[in-house]
Amino acid sequence: ILVERGQTLGQVAGELQRVGLLRGTLGFQVLARLMQLDRHIQAGQYDFALGTPVPGLLRALASGMGALKFITIPEGLTLQETSALLARHLGVPAAPFDSLGRDPAFCDSAGVEASSLEGYLGPDTYSFLVGTPPEVALRTMVARQKEVLRRAASGRDSLPLGLSLPQLLVLASIIESEAQRPAE
Repeated sequence: ILVERGQTLGQVAGELQRVGLLRGTLGFQVLARLMQLDRHIQAGQYDFALGTPVPGLLRALASGMGALKFITIPEGLTLQETSALLARHLGVPAAPFDSLGRDPAFCDSAGVEASSLEGYLGPDTYSFLVGTPPEVALRTMVARQKEVLRRAASGRDSLPLGLSLPQLLVLASIIESEAQRPAE
């Protein structure tokens, strides 16, 4: 099962019942409170065998056996290459990443003044839960890139050549794609 951040104990119990690990949710919730684990359920992806006793389920959910994936996005990847990498590691189709990354309305909602997220998905190592929705992953990556840009521009009265941050990012992307040798 996938336990997402912010899910209530009742929602987790409902999911456990749906997949056949619980017959009912009330006993699970009462036992969680008695064991004082009701407020310690960790987000993550869990793999339980049918017949796992309820106390074992609760201890595992509280200890956090989550399936966090660390995904390194190298510099210079295109939107399509980044989408494929995220999809492979998160176990979701690449098409939603790619289509959201090219959706002007989504770009606008992510605070990107462009028709595509190309260049706005910051190269870095990210930690995502398996099954993280494309919207969440892309917004996280855009926020990281914007933070890097803000830090690079902090303390400056103006940017080189009088460019804005988005223009500087485009110029840096052009230079990176045109460079043929590492020395360039």
